[in-house]
Amino acid sequence: MNKEKLKRWWDELNEMWQENLILNLLLSQEPAKNKTSAFLDGSYGLFYVMSYLLYNDENKLDDFAKLLKKKIGTIDSIDIIKIINLKSLVIQNIKDFSPLSKFDYLELIYLDSCNLNSLMKLDNIKKTKFYENSEYPTNEPSLYKDKAILQNKLNIVTNAHDFVLNYFDVEYSALSEPGGYPKSIDELCIIFPEYVEVYDYKVRHYKLKEHTNIVLNQFEFYFSNFLDKNQKDFFRFFLIIHDIGKPEATKQGDKSNQYKFSIDIVNSIWEKELYSQDDLIKVLILLDGDTIGEYFQSKKSIDKVVSKISKCAIKSKLNPQHLLRMFLIYYQCDVAAYTADAGGLKFLEHLFEYKNGEKVFDEEEGLIRFSPKYWKMYLELKKEIELCQ
Repeated sequence: MNKEKLKRWWDELNEMWQENLILNLLLSQEPAKNKTSAFLDGSYGLFYVMSYLLYNDENKLDDFAKLLKKKIGTIDSIDIIKIINLKSLVIQNIKDFSPLSKFDYLELIYLDSCNLNSLMKLDNIKKTKFYENSEYPTNEPSLYKDKAILQNKLNIVTNAHDFVLNYFDVEYSALSEPGGYPKSIDELCIIFPEYVEVYDYKVRHYKLKEHTNIVLNQFEFYFSNFLDKNQKDFFRFFLIIHDIGKPEATKQGDKSNQYKFSIDIVNSIWEKELYSQDDLIKVLILLDGDTIGEYFQSKKSIDKVVSKISKCAIKSKLNPQHLLRMFLIYYQCDVAAYTADAGGLKFLEHLFEYKNGEKVFDEEEGLIRFSPKYWKMYLELKKEIELCQ
């Protein structure tokens, strides 16, 4: 995705849309119970609900308005992507719904004081469910009062209260289901409070939490849309824990032991949670050293890398090409976090090809383009891996 196009799309939205979307982005970061309250509260607008959730003080509306204005003006491409990928929205006081054509994952929309005529012209909302406050319908036409007009054009929820409770209950309970991986460091630390201190530990110039979040942002920006839901959930969780052993290794004075400590912690996580054993094998394979980095630094020959990936492919029941791609996505997200355009410190820019100050993404390969030396090495490795049976 082109950052300039995303920013241009955002800048062309009117103020009402920008405010609505920033409010929904903030809401998406709240616990399930707060989302449920916002989606079922017909008395207050989302602005007031979010102000109270953030400040817990009804006298802080002016402070919240300033915060909202700042977020609208300084939004970056990562947050724009997060907005476009939202699955549920509270939309208020909107007449033109054309901006929703950008949203491909919408499942649920609560409408309040909107003109729905342009909404019915969109092609990407056939599976999206809509509802309004049935006691005080404010939309034109109303989802419930004018249902005969809308029923063949919009998927209308009949019992909104029960539907919303169930919708967010499912989302909330996902953490406790097998394979329902935490989607953020905060979610992981809810399950394992002992890791709060780990992620707050400073390694060189960054706290681990800061570095990990930049890595996650690179994943969301460049790769998340190329993966299905299960792949995305797995990879996001893997990146959350990929450096989890680094603080302990640093404390003990030997950073090279970070992979050993990370593997020990990962095994303990899997012992306590009912996560997929197949996924555990993949995590342990990816954490076993700096495979791509050592190859690019000529510390490991192409033959040794091919041999390792081939053996690991058998162990993980993946084909070698797929496993190579996993190694590359991991490597690119991690090292890209040490570049200024990603929000980190300027350090590893020499690994990548740049154009107009941004990394170049190769759509055909589905990767960020390395600088010529490393792109050539990547293509050579890819060719060798493709010969593996």
